[in-house]
Amino acid sequence: MELNLKPWLELMASHDPTPAGGSLALATLAGGAALTSKCARLSGAPHQTFDTFACDFHLFSAQDCDAYAALVSGDPAKAAEAQRVSLRHLQSGLEFLEKASALKKRCKPVLAPDLNAACGLAAAAIRVLLGNLEANASASAKRGASLKSEPAALRECRMR
Repeated sequence: MELNLKPWLELMASHDPTPAGGSLALATLAGGAALTSKCARLSGAPHQTFDTFACDFHLFSAQDCDAYAALVSGDPAKAAEAQRVSLRHLQSGLEFLEKASALKKRCKPVLAPDLNAACGLAAAAIRVLLGNLEANASASAKRGASLKSEPAALRECRMR
């Protein structure tokens, strides 16, 4: 099996502003969703939802780079849309973690360490996405672009 992450890692380590933490968090969620899908399959549980999450998070990782570019573009409308995109990413991460945690009841004991790893990585990635969203919202507000009110999902994350 050949797994070539080198080009992506080199891009991550470059002088370019993206990809960065948000993209890495979303790639981590993609890996966590794929690992959760494996745990579900091997436990005889439904796995299609986790396959979908893995594909979505993979796409979201690329979207995160575009959202950052929109955020720093100076266009308040683009920046506000970038915040909405980032919020949807965060909400998807929370939904995945909730569904992955529920799988623990059906997971074979031998797979528990893998499922726990997927959930732990997802929780860490969600914290990164939340931190990015808060930092970007603050920066956008200073430039006159912001969401009209704090979304319920963001308040919920702060309480967790």
